[in-house]
Amino acid sequence: MDTDRERDCGEQKETGSPERQEGTALGGHAHRSIGNAPAANKGAIRARYAVVVGPRTALSLVTVAAAALLAANALAVAAVPGNPVRGKAYFVHTGLFCTSCHTLKATRSTGRDGPNLNKAKPGYARIVERVTQGRNPTRRWPTGMPAYGGRHAELTKAQIQDIAAFVYSATHK
Repeated sequence: MDTDRERDCGEQKETGSPERQEGTALGGHAHRSIGNAPAANKGAIRARYAVVVGPRTALSLVTVAAAALLAANALAVAAVPGNPVRGKAYFVHTGLFCTSCHTLKATRSTGRDGPNLNKAKPGYARIVERVTQGRNPTRRWPTGMPAYGGRHAELTKAQIQDIAAFVYSATHK
């Protein structure tokens, strides 16, 4: 290396290819990223590495990133306690009246006495809270919502978690 500046940036000789050297962050650039390169070298570094990723590789990277996002969303839905399949059975059960008050596309219910769950997209904890404690009537929702948990519970904690898992997974796809 001829100068201190070239040594600091880990510049390679022009005859060599930009092979990755051990202990380097970018091939030939010792522990430096493009953002940390001196202003005079940024354009040269970007130009050198701009053609490394071709269109097929870029498309593959985008596909992998999209698949990772979809998998993360699926894991987020699967990470809530409860069984959504059993929850759907409870939700549509005639004794609980969920479908008569709530609109939810997954059950083809069109109730109007409670919030449209497709639009509200409540979080898991909010669903558990509402099903357990209910809600007093309001001007917008004059029927309120009965409590299905607590002291005089109609549902067990596991059943409430199942309903919450179903509603959450149905509204967060």
